[in-house]
Amino acid sequence: MVPRAERVRCDLAAFVEDLGRRAPGRVLNLSVDGLFARVDHLPGLGSRVAVEMSIDGVAVAVHCDVTWVRLSDQGAGAPRGFGARILDVPVPGSISTYVARGGVP
Repeated sequence: MVPRAERVRCDLAAFVEDLGRRAPGRVLNLSVDGLFARVDHLPGLGSRVAVEMSIDGVAVAVHCDVTWVRLSDQGAGAPRGFGARILDVPVPGSISTYVARGGVP
């Protein structure tokens, strides 16, 4: 079993693009290799999406594969959204530095 990367809870404004549709959302959980985003328009399981977010005032866009989808809110701490594996990080160190600080600006 591969150990899970360190992750932080956060609340970053984001845009998610799936099949040419761009929708606003929030990244609520972030690690160097994955994220969880709350969105109204859910991408399909296995979809490749682009997620744009701002980290420390720098725009960071990543491509991700959707690994799981939560179709509806499941109570506190479990909102509707999707989990994804990050495939690339075009701004070196942007996510790893943010995570190492515990998500604090």
